[in-house]
Amino acid sequence: MINMDFVGTLVNQFNPEALIRILMAVILGGLIGYEREKSGHPAGLRTHLLVCLTSTILMTATQQFFLGDSIARMGAAIVTGVGFLGAGAIIGYQKEVFGLTTAAGIWSISGLGIIIGMGAYFEAIAAAIVFLIVLRLKPVEKKMIKKDGAPI
Repeated sequence: MINMDFVGTLVNQFNPEALIRILMAVILGGLIGYEREKSGHPAGLRTHLLVCLTSTILMTATQQFFLGDSIARMGAAIVTGVGFLGAGAIIGYQKEVFGLTTAAGIWSISGLGIIIGMGAYFEAIAAAIVFLIVLRLKPVEKKMIKKDGAPI
């Protein structure tokens, strides 16, 4: 037997705005993660989706349940925590460094999750489009380096 008080509580607490934010984080984080996965990078679909979704959930919960400067502090905490995650993606080998774009992508996707969690939907869509464009610039970068022989 289902407790009707429990069902009533669930119905009363349903927040369509939070659901929209979660779906947007899954879609936009998933698109960028899919691009990374398809390109053969170690941080792919699941990593980007989880970072974006978690950032969105933390910002949404903070916005709904806490007052004052808690929102700014949560955003700072997310960026700090993701910095550690990104640092783990950077690998130094001999005189070369690998994983900087992966680390920057993880950091960027957390920023995307933060703005989704704040309800800035237009900005989130615009940022996701720009992220996807930037992530596809590697062939252009290689051609530019090949032409004049010097890095950009």
